[in-house]
Amino acid sequence: MAPSVLDDLGSELTAVVAPVSICIAITVWLVAVLNPDGQSNSRAMSIATAAYAEDDTDSDWTKFRGSLLNAFIFVAFIGIATFGLVAAVKRGYTRWIFLYMCFSVFSVFFTLNGLICVELLQAFSLPFDWVSLTLLLYNTAVLGAATLFHFPAPLLLKQANLIAVGVGTAFTFTFVPEWTSWTLLVAMALYDIAAVLAPWGPLKELVDLASESGDPIPALVYSARPAGGAAEAAGARSAEAGPLLARPARPAPVPGETELAVQAGRETAPEDASPGPAVESERLLRPRSSTSGQPDGPLPFPISLWTRTDHPGLLRVTATGPESQQRSAPSLHPAASERGSEDGVWLPDGIRLGMGDFIFYSVLVARASMHSALAAGASFLAVVAGLACTLLWLSVAHSALPALPISIALGTLAYFATRTVLEPTLLPLTLHGLYF
Repeated sequence: MAPSVLDDLGSELTAVVAPVSICIAITVWLVAVLNPDGQSNSRAMSIATAAYAEDDTDSDWTKFRGSLLNAFIFVAFIGIATFGLVAAVKRGYTRWIFLYMCFSVFSVFFTLNGLICVELLQAFSLPFDWVSLTLLLYNTAVLGAATLFHFPAPLLLKQANLIAVGVGTAFTFTFVPEWTSWTLLVAMALYDIAAVLAPWGPLKELVDLASESGDPIPALVYSARPAGGAAEAAGARSAEAGPLLARPARPAPVPGETELAVQAGRETAPEDASPGPAVESERLLRPRSSTSGQPDGPLPFPISLWTRTDHPGLLRVTATGPESQQRSAPSLHPAASERGSEDGVWLPDGIRLGMGDFIFYSVLVARASMHSALAAGASFLAVVAGLACTLLWLSVAHSALPALPISIALGTLAYFATRTVLEPTLLPLTLHGLYF
């Protein structure tokens, strides 16, 4: 039985939710260990509290106005920085952007994650000398910056480094005061919509530039699986609160033709394959008997020619005929095709998620955990549900989409619903033995 679109959707969701869950879980754990009282510090993230430093004695209206001003300044700063990145890419300053991003990753590893390591050592009373700790942090920072931007490395190592960057940044954001935190999350979700979907959006321009030039844009993007060939170069990158990205789809075949990617092996076309009769392809593609393994039955469609593909070891067979107009040929190489169904639902081979999305998801759940475990659990489930909705939207939209809005909206709604409705209703019932 062929896998359905729901199976593909589930596998893609798992590939995205797993790293997001790890980042959220570590951030929540750090908050529980290093900041159990939920204390805020306006100096920890000065750009997020540039206009207003929240005080417990201030009225709610004062906190709300101050948080709006802080969020406006922060979003304006992110927008200006992203437009500047677009301008730099258009003028060919990609190498300098790479150097800046490399320095930023080095700073996160060495400074932010270093401070977290020091606090953890102090919290658990673990002895460690400063010289060894400095050397360890320096080597980790160099390795992280180099493998993310300059040198090839295993995908698992890159994923671990990206999660470490997300955890360090997210934990720093948890020190932003409460009112500013929630206002900032909503403001970034709205900015994400405009930046990705608006015609003049900076993230949309970055995606278009990457699609046109084929050059990678330096930014922190999590890839669930490696992309091959031209798809790797053409894959767009996002910045800060980036869009949910899909690998570019292959051009649609000409009407009346069906393309089939075939693994080149012992039964393949000769080296000088050219348009003409394809005897070897008929042996390879004809239905085979389950007992003898030999061709059994006629070809499901006529073969017209061999052509080379961009994938090493792969040949493309172009089939013509009336049957090929009615249905698509099955692919023998899953990585060489996109997954779809007759109802128009389409899923790409690879999903990329900007690290800004990891950060703000983690901040939302960590901020909820400062109130109660129930609020944190509800917010986490809402974030995951938002990711699933975004992925389903991606399968229909066939283009880069903002990954923050749905998850942030559902997570924020779940937190305030838990705090104002669920806890006041369920906790008294539970304490009196009326609800289990």
